Amino acid sequence: MTKITFLLFLLSIPIIKFTDASSAQAIVYSNVAMSGSYQDITNMDENSGVCSQKSYAVSGNIAPLDEELSVHFRGPIRIVQFGVYSSSGGGTNLKKRDFDESITDKITSSQEGHRHKKPHSSNSLIQIINDQKNFPSITSLPKDLFVNKEVSSSSWSRIAYYTPGTSSNCVFMNHQGGSGSGTFSIAFGNSISYASSDGKSCASSPQTLNDVTLGSNVEVIIFSSTQCSSNDCGYCRSNIPAYHGFGGATKMFVFEFSMPHDSGGSTVNQDMPAVWLLNAKIPRTLQYGNSQCSCWATGCGELDLFEIISSGSNDLTTTLHDGQGKPGSAQGGGGSGSTFSRPTQGTKKYVVIFNGNDKSIHLVELDDGEISTFGGTISGDQVSGWLSKTGAVVNLS
Repeated sequence: MTKITFLLFLLSIPIIKFTDASSAQAIVYSNVAMSGSYQDITNMDENSGVCSQKSYAVSGNIAPLDEELSVHFRGPIRIVQFGVYSSSGGGTNLKKRDFDESITDKITSSQEGHRHKKPHSSNSLIQIINDQKNFPSITSLPKDLFVNKEVSSSSWSRIAYYTPGTSSNCVFMNHQGGSGSGTFSIAFGNSISYASSDGKSCASSPQTLNDVTLGSNVEVIIFSSTQCSSNDCGYCRSNIPAYHGFGGATKMFVFEFSMPHDSGGSTVNQDMPAVWLLNAKIPRTLQYGNSQCSCWATGCGELDLFEIISSGSNDLTTTLHDGQGKPGSAQGGGGSGSTFSRPTQGTKKYVVIFNGNDKSIHLVELDDGEISTFGGTISGDQVSGWLSKTGAVVNLS
């Protein structure tokens, strides 16, 4: 064989891409029940940048993710539907699935680091013009609307919903505080603020997100529309629009989105979309910046639901960061070696079910055509069917 013939032979061999990840239709976290404490923020000094903390005890099923959560989206992503449901039967219809130990993921002590940190450049920080903000008055929904209640019915009731241009019990935020809403200081940078309808800039009042595709590294946050009052959210950074998240040990989040590729730039987190949940105390204090100024570093809770961790990848990973298994830090919890497939062309629907009865969290990718619209109620049988879908299991210690 001549050298030229040999080279042509080598070029004819197909290139095979090897990966450690395996595609899944469902990923389940089991035994989610942190018992211990984290450091809660009690004060933030905008001049010195010094923050005060105190120990905050947590325990029980799903802890600390039974606390109120905020919902975060990072582009490139187009959100088609989002909703939150409460089990009107208190989760009594939920059955503990038979976990297949043959597909149980092994938890390693070394997890992916916190990848939602977005460094601010000096020219992106907006100097506050007026320290005193008069935020518009919004009619508050009943406070128990976003917390799971024990009642007799077995159906699931929708308590928040968004589709482009229309929303109920949803307030959209971003990190552009200091011009229109929110605040800015040299010590802490931009706070959260109302997001404009395109998600990119600061608004002076709540706006519903339009039908847009958020670009790489553009982040939008959804809270409930119930404003914090009389310290019922704990400590919040001064002069911010502060709202409750979505709480309870039994609850369900639903999503429909696409994540098209965005290879035309060089920003931080370029072509790395993500959907994740945070303890709502984190963005209400300091999501990005001094780790002493939010409870994140001490384990108050983050659940990465669908995250691209390598630019241009099509594998959506999931990881839980809290203090379970490693008290006092965010390096407890666990993650899965299995992944979901990134929907780059059309959209995909997903449900995330927090089952407070058996301490499990189920992430499920729905089949095409399985459900078109997430309506006002979802039957217990439908949810039980989603819980029964097989997949990888992450057993927490």
